[in-house]
Amino acid sequence: MSEHDSGGFLVEQGYFTALEQYFEKTYVFKRTYDGLEPDEIETEADPESPYSGMQTSIFEMLADADRLRTWQTEDDLLECASELP
Repeated sequence: MSEHDSGGFLVEQGYFTALEQYFEKTYVFKRTYDGLEPDEIETEADPESPYSGMQTSIFEMLADADRLRTWQTEDDLLECASELP
């Protein structure tokens, strides 16, 4: 799960992209902020630019491999998780 570029997730993203055996198994749930009001965001994310350029390229790689899922609400996140193969 990825909500923003704060925290340590960027390190893990770099790690699983560097090791093909992990990348082939990896799914990421990326939070989107379109249409959310600031009071609906319970993290420190900047809804205008929540992800770094390095994360964006990793998201594109995962999307090309059909292993990127997007979510906005907690219910969306639960639905994404329930649909994993």
